[in-house]
Amino acid sequence: MAVNFAVNYLAVIVAAVAAVVIGAWVLALLSLNLGAASITDGIMLGVVAWLGFMATLSGAQVAFQGRPWNAWLITNVHDVVIQVVMAAIVTLWR
Repeated sequence: MAVNFAVNYLAVIVAAVAAVVIGAWVLALLSLNLGAASITDGIMLGVVAWLGFMATLSGAQVAFQGRPWNAWLITNVHDVVIQVVMAAIVTLWR
């Protein structure tokens, strides 16, 4: 029996957009409730959100899966940049 590895690109796009919207919404809620008002506040919010939610979870995944830590580093450099930019935007937007 052949396995079908066809990719449903519409589902991938919908999932990616949903993830970005939910992430921005959570950062906006944190920004509002923590009283962030400047670009520096937004940058700090992005770093703290990355450290608390993304770096720790992906670090545990790398440790349990036995993957090299270079993979964690590459992924998390991308993730921290995304979180900082998104947090700065939603902080200044309000």
